[in-house]
Amino acid sequence: MRWTLPRWLQPSLVRRLVLAQMATATLLWVALAFYTARHLEMESSASDLHQMRLGASLVLPLTEALDTQPDLLRQTLQRIDDFQRANVAPETAQSVLHLPRLYLWRDGQLIYRSADAQAEFSVDVTGSLTDVAIDGQPWRVYAEDSADKRSRFAALAPASSEAFGLVPWSFGWLVLPLLVSLPLLLLPAWLSVRFALRPWARVAGEIAARGPKDMSPLHYMPVHRELSPLTGAVNQLLARLRLAHERERSFIADAAHELRTPMAAIQVNAEALRGRRLGPADQELLEGLLKSNERACRLVSQLLALTRSEASPDLRVAGDVDMETLVQESLAQWATLANTHRIDLTLESCTPARVYGDPESLRMLVDNIVGNAIKYSPDGAAVRLALSCTDNVVQVDVIDEGPGIDAELRARVFDRFYRIPGQMQAGSGLGLAIAKSIADKHAATLELCDGIGGRGLRVVLRISASNLLKTQSTKAT
Repeated sequence: MRWTLPRWLQPSLVRRLVLAQMATATLLWVALAFYTARHLEMESSASDLHQMRLGASLVLPLTEALDTQPDLLRQTLQRIDDFQRANVAPETAQSVLHLPRLYLWRDGQLIYRSADAQAEFSVDVTGSLTDVAIDGQPWRVYAEDSADKRSRFAALAPASSEAFGLVPWSFGWLVLPLLVSLPLLLLPAWLSVRFALRPWARVAGEIAARGPKDMSPLHYMPVHRELSPLTGAVNQLLARLRLAHERERSFIADAAHELRTPMAAIQVNAEALRGRRLGPADQELLEGLLKSNERACRLVSQLLALTRSEASPDLRVAGDVDMETLVQESLAQWATLANTHRIDLTLESCTPARVYGDPESLRMLVDNIVGNAIKYSPDGAAVRLALSCTDNVVQVDVIDEGPGIDAELRARVFDRFYRIPGQMQAGSGLGLAIAKSIADKHAATLELCDGIGGRGLRVVLRISASNLLKTQSTKAT
């Protein structure tokens, strides 16, 4: 219940559309009910008028014929009154109607009225229905005079809703169908709304399935008038983001490329100064200059590597890569630095494994991982590598004995230029970002775990050989 209630309280377009359909159905039903009631009222008025005129055409001639026999006249009128009530079928809707009450005056004297008639009243209009109030209740009266003007016949019928059967207990035939049908309409209305919103859900699904670097236009372009402006706006936004991203990458690549030449010149000139006799202070300044220039050159190289790794989502220069040879060459490259810091660099297990990919990019990926392990390991520590292949998955493990990375920061270190707070080692924060970009391009995964015994860091690279070989066959086709 704690999960369901907030979900129902959350605004929903589906629920809003369903409620709108229910409200529309209710309004239409109410309008139909009022129309029916009005129609029944008009029919009731016409029926009352016809019945009252028929009564007048029957009673007034009898009044003239039985003028000298008043008792017989009253008996005859009573039988007529009883006859019209006896002809009403109890099981029909007419059983709830109040039939007209009969009145008869002779020479201004009331000589007959129905048993359930109201008290005496006077009426001045003849030949048509007239609304009057008797004891605060509305009534319809029809009066007609005899030919000799000595007799006046009047019929009195209710003028309220009771006149056409809309008494409180008879409203069910109007309200009950609405109460029964509305709950039954909820499921069809919900299904119809969900079906109508399928194009919207398809667009949302395509957007949700995209990766952060996929800025290509949406493949599904609905023709619906309400949805096509949204997809068009999304495609325009993606185009602007794609253009901005390309400009940013181009700027970084151009700037890094332009910086390489003057920095190389600085390096050459500084190396030339090393051969000259300098004082201790000048020599210290020169060494600082060389180190700073070396870090700047490494940053420029990393920027160029990052732009190359993000240049395109596909593998433009790809082939069959021997991961066993690649790992061994990487270890050989870093052996000198490892020996300088007395770090034991070992390859514990190595299994022949081949994948399809860009050799230079994969070499850069492994070099970054191994280089980081050596860089952050203390002097005299050990860095272990292992290469294995199981179930068409090539796995490279790099385990160091450095400070490690807290679990809550492991996702952040793949961001560009992010460095762990308090980190004393110099760096640009691009190494793991470059490795992650290359891994993504090769459909590989990079996972950061605790090292052996919870000490240090373990970097796990997994490359699905079957997926890459399938990519190779697809490109060849």
